[in-house]
Parts: sequence; C-alpha cells; structure tokens
Amino acid sequence: MFTIDDLKHTRVYQDAIRDGQADLILRQVTRKFGILSKDQRSLITQLSPTKFEELGEVIFDISSLTELEQWLQKNK
Repeated sequence: MFTIDDLKHTRVYQDAIRDGQADLILRQVTRKFGILSKDQRSLITQLSPTKFEELGEVIFDISSLTELEQWLQKNK
C-alpha cells in the first residue's frame, strides 16, 4: 500500500515543496525590496533547500538589496 510517507519521498513531491519554498521566498524578497532582476531571481531559485530555509530566516535581518545580493553570492 502506498502511504503518505511514501509520497513524501517521491521526486514529484520534493519538487512541489521546493517550488512552493521558492515562490514564498521570492514573494517575501519582492515585498521587502521591490522588483528583482532576472539574475537575482535566478540566484534565489537555484538555492538548495537548506539555503532556502536560511534565507527565509535572514531576510528579516537583511536591510538592503545590496546586502541580499552579497548573501546570495556567498551562499550560491
């Protein structure tokens, strides 16, 4: 029998979670700093799941787009 735990380990499920995380982070960053460049959006969407979580926490401490770019370059 296929359980919810089995589903959570599928690539489709993992991809859906990652897409949701990326969308949330992009909305938070856009709300805080305004429209992002394609390069900035690309750097964010290419973050690992661990780095997505880190950015979700540090976004409240980052005070400028320059600081965000520095964080992204350091953590890509």
